[in-house]
Amino acid sequence: MITTQQLSKKCELLDPIQRETVAEFIDFLIVRHQKPTSDKKAILLQTSVWDEESLRQVQEAQQAVNTWKPPVF
Repeated sequence: MITTQQLSKKCELLDPIQRETVAEFIDFLIVRHQKPTSDKKAILLQTSVWDEESLRQVQEAQQAVNTWKPPVF
């Protein structure tokens, strides 16, 4: 079994982008073993770099797109 110290030493050999990928994978593994949730927003906030502000901006953009009126031909 690998210790956290061994894992840390391996991570030190990676470049910053690779370390970010490892961190995201660890987050994925953690979430995968948590209690399932049907709340998609909660899933996004737990598994990615999305934060409340990012989600708010996406929701605002979605609402704006939904108000667009297509041209009538």
